[in-house]
Amino acid sequence: MMTRRIVWLVLSLIFYLPGFAADGRTAYRPYADRVVVIEYYEVASTFHSIQNKERTKKFLTGVVVGDSGLVMTSASIFKARLEMGGGPAAFHGAQKPTDIRVRLADGSYVPATFVGKDDDLGLAFVRMKSGTNVKPVHFSDTGALIRGQRIWTLHRLPESFDFELVVSEKIINTVLKEENARYLCEANPLVTHPFGLALDAGGRPVGVVNSAPSANGMGALFTRTSRYIYWVVTPFKEFKQLIAHPPVYRQKQTTRKHWLGVYMQPFTAEMAGYFGADSVQGVLINTILEGSPAQKAGLKIGDVVTAVNGIPVPARTDNGLQLFRKLIRQARQEQVTLTVFRNHKIVTMRVTLGEIPFSQFLAEETSDALLGFSVKELTRDIILAKHLEYDTEGVWVSRVERAGWADLAGLQIGDLILAVNEVKINSLDDMRQVFKSINEKQPEYVALFIKRGAETRFLFIRTDYSQS
Repeated sequence: MMTRRIVWLVLSLIFYLPGFAADGRTAYRPYADRVVVIEYYEVASTFHSIQNKERTKKFLTGVVVGDSGLVMTSASIFKARLEMGGGPAAFHGAQKPTDIRVRLADGSYVPATFVGKDDDLGLAFVRMKSGTNVKPVHFSDTGALIRGQRIWTLHRLPESFDFELVVSEKIINTVLKEENARYLCEANPLVTHPFGLALDAGGRPVGVVNSAPSANGMGALFTRTSRYIYWVVTPFKEFKQLIAHPPVYRQKQTTRKHWLGVYMQPFTAEMAGYFGADSVQGVLINTILEGSPAQKAGLKIGDVVTAVNGIPVPARTDNGLQLFRKLIRQARQEQVTLTVFRNHKIVTMRVTLGEIPFSQFLAEETSDALLGFSVKELTRDIILAKHLEYDTEGVWVSRVERAGWADLAGLQIGDLILAVNEVKINSLDDMRQVFKSINEKQPEYVALFIKRGAETRFLFIRTDYSQS
């Protein structure tokens, strides 16, 4: 009873803020049952349990967006970045969410499955089982929002507040100068996670609010106490195609975007002046990955890309990189034409793009519960992170069970396994065969030859099959 009184007080304060239009008290009602709660379990990312026993129940707000039970939410439901990012990767233990349920407005729960996510927009999708009769939100593409415009945001409060709906009046504070239209509004400190539905002043659903980072890493802004200051507002036109064709997660078969294979930075006015090219604006290539489409096409470090398929890509600041990234990643054809400034001349280059290499999170994994560790195949992001040769083959340690045999022997996350019991390891299949042989022979010791950092070393795992 006390909880419900607190909820009523909170909602009353929000609804009766000065300046809150009278129609705001009713505009949200058609969408109240379409803003739902997603309950799921997140496997602990501490790497300590290879049997996935360490799980935490989590909740997110979701918005029903499809007739077939499709629900959109924040990409934080699966923290892994599925495609290789813009820099060297860190070893991470994020795993796909499990035991997903959607809590409807009437308090009932419907089982759901994870569909996929888009890292660039910070959005993810789950799908409720068939037969769910919840009408989807039909968004309105009303054009660009403007600074000073009023919107209303709809979220679900935490479990401690019985997942009550909270409606907040917000003002668009800033229009971000990026290729992808995005806006900032002030956050509501009562909402523990900012994903929610955004309505315009006429009560029409025009987008979502979120904190998920975009492709350039900029997302919600935080104070030193880690509370949200601003929410990012993403208009419908940016995710319209995602609703029509949701990204699908199928490990290696996950559809991936186009890839050039470079690291880049803005070609600033100071750089242009230094090179005596004040009129040149574009994207400066500072790294070209080995074996990438950029290398095959003949791009060079120091090249300045000024246009993609004839579309100028001025980039005086980091925000200016967004257009270049979008034109490459979302190119309709595999081949693109780049206009490049090189040695004080303009040259035109044809590049055949590839698919973005899948990250460690889409890589296959195998484990041995008794030895107490798991390994994954090497992916491009791990090869870069460990400064390995481009064509390096092998497996790396992805998880180690706390106080298990391998842990006691000193095996660590990120170790590259070169050989086991003098058997060279080139692939995940090699490791599976070694695990099988060890389980059959049950040796007293298992000898690992590993690479850690720049050094190689032997580790000896002492087994105790009599107690297993």
